[in-house]
Amino acid sequence: MINQGGAKTWPIVSGTFVLVPNTKKAEQKQAVEFFKWAFEHGDKAAESLGYIPLPKSTKNLILKYLSNNGF
Repeated sequence: MINQGGAKTWPIVSGTFVLVPNTKKAEQKQAVEFFKWAFEHGDKAAESLGYIPLPKSTKNLILKYLSNNGF
């Protein structure tokens, strides 16, 4: 469901994927390190651009997935 009203809703929803070939370990590491940094430091930048930062619970699920899968 998209374009829902309310102060705590996401008015527009779109999936985003980051694909890095399994054979490029250096690029995988760089991508994961970027997302870890962005999750820690990116909320203010997202808000300044009119975006709603991801909830901490969502970030934690993503980081758990990465950790459980050898990233």
